[in-house]
Amino acid sequence: MAVGVWAYSEKLRNHPKNANLINPLFDAAIILVIVGAFALIISSAGSVSILIILQITAALLVMILSNKIKKFSEEKIGMEAIKRYRADSDLKNMIDWIQEEFYCCGTYVHTDWSKNMYYNCTENPITIEACSVPSSCCREEFRNNIFCGHDMQRRTMVEASKEIYTNGCVNSVYNKIKKNAIIIAISALSLLLFQIFAAFAALYLNLQVKAVIRFCSH
Repeated sequence: MAVGVWAYSEKLRNHPKNANLINPLFDAAIILVIVGAFALIISSAGSVSILIILQITAALLVMILSNKIKKFSEEKIGMEAIKRYRADSDLKNMIDWIQEEFYCCGTYVHTDWSKNMYYNCTENPITIEACSVPSSCCREEFRNNIFCGHDMQRRTMVEASKEIYTNGCVNSVYNKIKKNAIIIAISALSLLLFQIFAAFAALYLNLQVKAVIRFCSH
């Protein structure tokens, strides 16, 4: 939580004009503060069982509402992130990392970048980057080329796909998750079982300590 507070304060100090552009949904510093505060409250309460129940509930909700979550991530998070790409350096770095790691570009397709004012592909462009895409969309062999990504929205899908990734990031991320679903599930289950074991071990130790105290008091 302290790291999140520090990062947020530094962002405001270095970029005070962007304070009104900060969105909690996309700001890593704010997310760190929220998660840290939540973890602090749970740990202070000393209730591991509550944390385990919340994790199970969250997992069930993700399974039940997976389609709605995907639709929300496409319509709200994906498109909104593209629009705000240049407004927040943390968001920009995150989008670039996703596009490079998952070999994708845009939300559904690379032309989604026309939603961004700098890459907007209209008859009256306002920047020299109009109709282009970020360099993070480029295929690895073209990333060192400073002109890679330029004017890609004007090209056909076949032509553009020779230099950049044209598939959207939402499907790329979901396909990656599905491909590794078993590994993710086993890892999550192992972590949950470890937490349950730790909770029972702590309970057993607590009972043992109380038994010793009662024995010594007599």
